[in-house]
Amino acid sequence: LSSSSSSSPMMIAYDVHLPNSNFRKSNPGAPDFYVAITSFHTSSPPFAILQLLLKKHCNEEQEIGLRIATVAEDGCVVMFGLTDYGVPSIC
Repeated sequence: LSSSSSSSPMMIAYDVHLPNSNFRKSNPGAPDFYVAITSFHTSSPPFAILQLLLKKHCNEEQEIGLRIATVAEDGCVVMFGLTDYGVPSIC
């Protein structure tokens, strides 16, 4: 990650769809979760910012989680999950 990307607001980088026989590229449906990426050297965003990020991409009926991928300079990636509807599953 460049220094310019770490100074910008956090954004959704990927919509992740788990394997599903109903998936179609032309009409993928709602993702199973979103992924946002941040640098290891950047402080974690406040919970309120993460909630706003989820609300911006989900309507009231959707229960789509958010995973934050924290990337170190050596390429090591640590991911953690966030949902706005309870404790996320670890599976």
